[in-house]
Amino acid sequence: MSTIRHGTANAYRNHKCRCPHCIQAHNTQCETMRLRRFALTAAAGGIAPIPVHNPSTYTNWGCRCDTCRATERARGVTRRAETAGKP
Repeated sequence: MSTIRHGTANAYRNHKCRCPHCIQAHNTQCETMRLRRFALTAAAGGIAPIPVHNPSTYTNWGCRCDTCRATERARGVTRRAETAGKP
């Protein structure tokens, strides 16, 4: 039986540990990867160098092509409409 090394993204992902140290490691890794993707997108002139463009690409890659902007805008309109009547 293996022991969990706390404070690692691996413990968060594979062992489902949600202690503060593992959560922080996971968040740090996600932010690092997001910044790397944003850098790739910036180097490509603001359009993510991947074949699929959707709201996830807008958020996770920083893509600002017309397709990503339109789908993100539609998602925002839908989300606001769903929460309009909620306190």
